[in-house]
Amino acid sequence: MNRLKKLIEEHGLEEDSEHVIIPYHAAGGEVRRIFVLRRPYLIIAQDQFHRATASIEDIVEAILNNPEGSLWEELKLAEREPPDEEKEEEDAHGNAEQADAPPDENPVKEPGNNGAGDG
Repeated sequence: MNRLKKLIEEHGLEEDSEHVIIPYHAAGGEVRRIFVLRRPYLIIAQDQFHRATASIEDIVEAILNNPEGSLWEELKLAEREPPDEEKEEEDAHGNAEQADAPPDENPVKEPGNNGAGDG
């Protein structure tokens, strides 16, 4: 919960005994508030078939990034992006350049075409 307290302090969020309250300005200029239950983990449902468990810290960060967007999409995006420390480590090893290359420059190996012959 230290990370949560840090987020609350850094972003001036409100809180009560049961919620973390995230105020934001809506597109029309009105001030709105999002209430997030104060639980270590919450289950987020995209639909009746797709569910994901996320920590309250990850949920708060996703809402801070895009308060009117899809929480599901923000969490999935955050899941795919490595933290800044991992990005720097990739740059040092040269892996990030390969991942950023256009798709047609990355060689794709087809199944069964490994150069060993057919038989």
